[in-house]
Amino acid sequence: MSCPVHSALPTASGILVTSRPQEPYYAPPVSSVPPAQAVSTDYIAKALNLRLLKPYLQKEAKFSHGVNFAVGGSTVLRNPYYETRNISMPTYNRSLKVQLGWLTTYLKATCYTLQNCSKVLGKSLFMFGEIGGNDYYQAFSQGKSIEEVKTYVPYIAKAIVKGIKQFSSLDYKDYDEFGCLKSCNEFAMYHNDYLERALSILKLEYPDVAIHYGDNYGTFKSILECPGHFGFHKKSILKACCGIGGPYSYNEDRVCGTYEVPSRSDSAKYLHWDGIHLTEEAYYYVAENLIRVILAKEFQCLQ
Repeated sequence: MSCPVHSALPTASGILVTSRPQEPYYAPPVSSVPPAQAVSTDYIAKALNLRLLKPYLQKEAKFSHGVNFAVGGSTVLRNPYYETRNISMPTYNRSLKVQLGWLTTYLKATCYTLQNCSKVLGKSLFMFGEIGGNDYYQAFSQGKSIEEVKTYVPYIAKAIVKGIKQFSSLDYKDYDEFGCLKSCNEFAMYHNDYLERALSILKLEYPDVAIHYGDNYGTFKSILECPGHFGFHKKSILKACCGIGGPYSYNEDRVCGTYEVPSRSDSAKYLHWDGIHLTEEAYYYVAENLIRVILAKEFQCLQ
């Protein structure tokens, strides 16, 4: 599945679906795509005077002109579907659903609002295919009959159609101006408000103890609102300093500290260290806010 998302096409956005089964090719999902699809998209890009597309998980690749989510040997349907039918699949298989997940992540990290994405996608071409061949190849190569494999076709076709519907109706209103999920932020604020009320009750129970709520959420939001003021790169504010893959430099299958996962030397310019924890520089500002609380008059024991 390929997506030249910034292609300068003169027409509205289009979807090209191809379904010719390609010659199976097996390769790790980091930087390889099926030769048939790679060649197809290369020729299409050349015909439209576009640069060739880079694989989504390629290290430090730039996707300003488009991106390729295809993976060598990938199938439309997920492994569990075939496991119940006694068909073995490669452990590195990245099904269409996984590739669509990468596409969704990429788009929502590239254009945070519906308006911005409409501008980008309005002149884009999405290519689905060639996909499906590996589903059938794996079944036939493991002794399944044509009659049985025919029963897979409706599920495979349905998954492709569902995938097209999925990214054709992405809800970018789920994200705020920083590219963060509103629902997750609302949940975090719900927790924080609940905890703060609980601490207020605790203060009444222990009037001789100085208890203060440290607002890490507020500190983090302040950094997002003005990253340059704190010395962080605005363009990499959501990216991991130590990580690989996609717009966030994060891949849960290849986390920081594992083989060939790079870390940037300018970590002080990054807010996120590994996609889960903050960098030391970010924790410095969190600690600075807490230090102000500790030194406040409320904590008279330190005066």
